[in-house]
Amino acid sequence: MNKKISTTLIFILITALAVAIYSYLEFRQKLTNYAAHIGVLTILAEIAMFLLVSIVHRIWQTLGFTIKHKIKEDAVNIDINTESGIYIPIPETDLPKIGNKYNITEITTKATETKLSSTVSIRHNRGLITDTTDKYNSPKGILLVTNERTHNKLNRLTELSGLLITTESKVKLPEGVKLEEITQCATTVKNGKVSLLISYIKTFHPSDTLRTYNNEELHYLLTNRAISKDTSNSIFSVYDYVLLKILQECPDIKNEDETDQNPWFRTNAGKIALRFFTYFEDFLKKNKLPLNLPIDLINKFQHIQDYIKFAKANGKLIITSEHDQDIAAIIKDAYYTYSYDINHYSHLWKNHLCRNSNYILKLVNKKIQDNVMLQLMCTLAVIDQYDISTEDKKTNTIIKTMLLNTKQKFSVEQIINSVDPNTGLIDLTQNYANNPNMTALLKKLSHNDKECSIGELIRRARSAIVEEFKEYMHGYVERHAELEPVKVNNITLLNHKEELIAPPANTLNPERTEQAGVQQHLQPRN
Repeated sequence: MNKKISTTLIFILITALAVAIYSYLEFRQKLTNYAAHIGVLTILAEIAMFLLVSIVHRIWQTLGFTIKHKIKEDAVNIDINTESGIYIPIPETDLPKIGNKYNITEITTKATETKLSSTVSIRHNRGLITDTTDKYNSPKGILLVTNERTHNKLNRLTELSGLLITTESKVKLPEGVKLEEITQCATTVKNGKVSLLISYIKTFHPSDTLRTYNNEELHYLLTNRAISKDTSNSIFSVYDYVLLKILQECPDIKNEDETDQNPWFRTNAGKIALRFFTYFEDFLKKNKLPLNLPIDLINKFQHIQDYIKFAKANGKLIITSEHDQDIAAIIKDAYYTYSYDINHYSHLWKNHLCRNSNYILKLVNKKIQDNVMLQLMCTLAVIDQYDISTEDKKTNTIIKTMLLNTKQKFSVEQIINSVDPNTGLIDLTQNYANNPNMTALLKKLSHNDKECSIGELIRRARSAIVEEFKEYMHGYVERHAELEPVKVNNITLLNHKEELIAPPANTLNPERTEQAGVQQHLQPRN
């Protein structure tokens, strides 16, 4: 039973009980049979018991936030000096499902893998009956309103549709964290308070040292899969490129010109090598050397390890942090230059944050709408029947959805059909007179080759897409913080179309409704 039915039932039962008691007192003299008295009293007891259960049920239903109505201007009127807001978009077609029949006791949000949308779970208080939890898709990012810029952004939204949580006090972000650096904001409303678990970025900076990053962050940067510069099937990590650079720059251990005044371990490059191999000693034990490392560098690595053991045993190992900034720079540069996160098609689905605080997938989607060449390239890239692995599937699925939403649709069927049945290769020099964009696409992907297989052409298209957007990417690590819970002041169900949820006629001024649009407001019960 919802709140309205429960309230109505209580009044009915009170009336029924009063009438029954009055009737019994009025006519009990006429009831000569003892069994009749017992029967009537039993009925009265049952009505009273049913009434008591109904009252408890209705009292229980008051827990949580009860829905009221509020015009838009009042709903978004947040005092950013003392309050904060969390706007959770929900499609307008789902708003009637939230309704005002039951109070809301809990709201949780969870971002999807791509960070493009979130799942919103709303728990409804059904009194003594088991609570129900409904899930909704939030198609846009959650907006945390804590300053003038985000408040203005909320005000500019013409089609507000979703939940707006307003807090009694200001949400405090971790020191130094800016709103535009927040990538995710998981929200939980429970027991009258809202808890926020945020993910935010720490952008690479020239002044960073090894101590700028914790062990988990350094481990992530070093173990991130890296693109290969050779044609082997070996799997590389960022660590391999860092190791290669440090070993290449470290002076030869056994050098005929070396003197006691200028040993290798006193050079800057030698100190960097010693600091790196001692700082990441545990990491080195768990990771093998790259398979294609030249023999001279393998020997150099072994000599450095031998020196560290000898120096430790004799108390002569002197390691300082003077080159921590240089080592951090090497790691960051290798990550930005070679990591899959930034340089490989298969990781585009992770939706990296760009330099302009926009997400890479949103940028790809925008450019696909305007750039015919890019749309053709993406149409070719998402062909997956020639793939020998499945690592690109997630990115393919997302880009296919983008292509479905373009105004014009282009086909690369001419290219697919031009495969030579004898060689299995495509002539990259052919001219499509009726489609100059197709000709230009083949020229762009030819890499000065005259022919290649369809599978290779698709791989080149995927690499070209990554190169197209590489300039927008920047290096960072993602961090997480659980903010201090703050008390909820109110939760507003925003709805720019008043006809979706009709308000009670006796609680709203109809003239203000026509002028401003009606919002539904959830107010915590005192």
